[in-house]
Amino acid sequence: MNDYSIDDINDFLRLHLPAWLKEHDQPNFFEHHYSYIYLAGGRASGKTYIVALYLLLQAISKPKQKILCTRQFQESLKKSVGACLIIMIHSLGLRKYFKITNTEFLYIPNGSEFLFKGFDRNKDTIKGYQGLTHVWIEEADSLTQESWDLLRPTVFRTSESEFSLFSEESYNQKQKESDAQIIITMNPKYETDCLYKSFILAKKAPPNSYIKILNWYQNPFFNLSMHKERLHCLKNAPEIYNHIWEGELLQHSDSQVFKDKWFIQDFKEDEDAEKYYGIDFGYVHPMAVIRCYIKDNCIYVTDEYKGVGVENHEIYDLCIQNIPGIGQGKVYGDCARPDIITTLKRQGLYIKPADKTSGDSKLSYTADAISTMRSYKIIVKPHCINMISNLQLFSFERDKRSEEIKDKLIKANDDFIDALKYAVWPVIKQRKYDLPNYEALNKMMF
Repeated sequence: MNDYSIDDINDFLRLHLPAWLKEHDQPNFFEHHYSYIYLAGGRASGKTYIVALYLLLQAISKPKQKILCTRQFQESLKKSVGACLIIMIHSLGLRKYFKITNTEFLYIPNGSEFLFKGFDRNKDTIKGYQGLTHVWIEEADSLTQESWDLLRPTVFRTSESEFSLFSEESYNQKQKESDAQIIITMNPKYETDCLYKSFILAKKAPPNSYIKILNWYQNPFFNLSMHKERLHCLKNAPEIYNHIWEGELLQHSDSQVFKDKWFIQDFKEDEDAEKYYGIDFGYVHPMAVIRCYIKDNCIYVTDEYKGVGVENHEIYDLCIQNIPGIGQGKVYGDCARPDIITTLKRQGLYIKPADKTSGDSKLSYTADAISTMRSYKIIVKPHCINMISNLQLFSFERDKRSEEIKDKLIKANDDFIDALKYAVWPVIKQRKYDLPNYEALNKMMF
């Protein structure tokens, strides 16, 4: 493995720097200092790797850089930007110079360090940081306004220095601008995302900002495997393709059954929460399997599996292979297929039929299930594209002439909705709500 010098890396960048950094009306951020770098766009655009390379160069070329890598919910280092940085460190032959732990990387020759903290559980820790030189917010679409308001003064306040607090040098700091930097990488979901509003919708972006929208076709290292993944999404989930791959906003139409009730978010899973599993059996229609848990009036969807043309004898093995923990969890399936449920029980799955009786005598089963599910927020991991697709498309009918929304459900795009309904039904059935629109809900027919 070669050890590359800074000059070697800079020569490489001059030759191979992705086109989206060169084709810009501003100097790119490798060549010019910006207070804010905002990179948004779809999957496989290369934005994460190019920022990782940039920050690594900052760390090894300048002494005592203090770089915070953060997001609203910090997963394990293995699944965060740390994994990307490790790839870069190994590629450049720098591993022997780094001390690497689960919470920080230290570049031993000059004392530069990377810190890894999520906002959700570390607000006070982050607020207390001194002397940050760079902050990288990954998956910044999930960042809350509260976190953003806390971060900016933390980053841009006067940094620690060697001179005395009451010296002339300290007083002169009032006339200087901070050379700290906030870097944002995200695939925006909604117009209400706080950083999308700050950098794209605002009449004027924050001062000294570099703003760039980029996508897969601008990435010179986009490979064949990713191309196949993109085409698979285009074919099987066209309604969310533009968001995932082209970086466009997700739209919540007025006719969506779960309008404003569902969100895509790469949350940190609560390992102690009881997990629920639901299966909507299918052969002509896809089989849908869901893993989820409930916490703080939210349904968190962690995993899914879609099976097409699955034979009954294959269901058990496919579930065990694709859904974590389903062999040890509580599973609920469609009661219309008692034969499959019996077979799965014999194979060792703890599965019960969802009884499809209403928790409220005034409501039909479907109306009761949907109305109670709507009283939760449904938060879905980004990789659960079939669940996302269902939530996007599961809708009420519209009048063909007036375009008014009816109280009748469209029987389509609901396989994963049904699986989720089965998974959480034993829990939500026990909850009692003040449901005001009994008659309207009871009109919902398939």
